[in-house]
Amino acid sequence: MVLAGFALLGFSAFLFDFEALLKSLPFTPDPDAPWYNGILGFGLFSTLAICISCPRQVVSLVAGFFFGLWSGFLIALFAATFSCVITYALSILMRDHVSGFVSGKISIAVDFWAHNTFLATLVWRFIPAGSNLLTNLAAGALSIPMVRFVTGSAIGYIPHTLVFASLGSGLQLRSGAQIAVSIGLFLVAAGIGAVLVRRYQKQMRADNVNRA
Repeated sequence: MVLAGFALLGFSAFLFDFEALLKSLPFTPDPDAPWYNGILGFGLFSTLAICISCPRQVVSLVAGFFFGLWSGFLIALFAATFSCVITYALSILMRDHVSGFVSGKISIAVDFWAHNTFLATLVWRFIPAGSNLLTNLAAGALSIPMVRFVTGSAIGYIPHTLVFASLGSGLQLRSGAQIAVSIGLFLVAAGIGAVLVRRYQKQMRADNVNRA
């Protein structure tokens, strides 16, 4: 479903005037523009948007549209990672309220996440599903190690951020070839995610055997 929707978005760029829609936003790559209309303003706005549950893929697409592939990629990656740090830090305030709900199978899952933070987080970020905000809040509230969680998140964000920044850049250029490359990159990212999921499952089964 995600892949079909992604392909539909790419091909619909030639049927609808997405360029006019996106250009209605107050951002520009013009270095002479006020800071709030340029890279800094977009970065701050995007960070806040992701903090309140805006999909990071949308931010990546818009960043690629306004600032090009590589600048858009870096801006969107920074926004997603910085929002991860912010929401994790805020969720620490929820620890006392959440700890009482952790028991049984939930406790086993949290324990696995805590001991395999980098890999488990990396796998989850590679999967184009779930809520980025809820994952960040859960990590902080459940005392998941912050450095490994943020590092796994930042690296896990890279594939989809690159894909959607490339798609946004392709929409700006109205380049069918670049949109096709974006879809190809998405397939590669999905393949890597599948490999990571298998590795994750093997490690989780091994840990369960050791506990038994």
